[in-house]
Amino acid sequence: MATKKVETEATQAVKKATVKATAKKAEATKEVEKKVEAAVAPVKAEEPKKEEVKAEKKPVKKAAEKVKETAKKAVEKTAKAAEKTAKAVKEAPKKVAAKKTDVKVVLQFFGKDVEIEKVVAKAKKAAGKDIKELYIKPEDNAAYYVGEGVVGQVEL
Repeated sequence: MATKKVETEATQAVKKATVKATAKKAEATKEVEKKVEAAVAPVKAEEPKKEEVKAEKKPVKKAAEKVKETAKKAVEKTAKAAEKTAKAVKEAPKKVAAKKTDVKVVLQFFGKDVEIEKVVAKAKKAAGKDIKELYIKPEDNAAYYVGEGVVGQVEL
């Protein structure tokens, strides 16, 4: 159960990192567009003579290209950082899952041996969904489960 919780948290963290990276990328793109607009706006505002346009066109184009290039690099850098974060978050549950130990848990009572994994599987099958809680009550020879809108019991 703890592994699923960690996986769920990790999935949520990946989604948040992806959303943040997308937002950062969008912000960087908007900033680039604003800078390009600011660099090009003075040229558009004035109606210079054809000779002046030819003379001034090259520096403006170069400046606009530099701004675009710088912005492109910033967007790429942000995207790479976001990908790296997302990758690290995706790998987090794997690292936690690797620490999982394979221990067979057996409940002994009244001369009976009951494997807990089998009880959990029975409860999941009876619920038809994942269960959130399982209460084992040997004196009733039953296990009571609680899931998303589902409550019930299975025999041990």
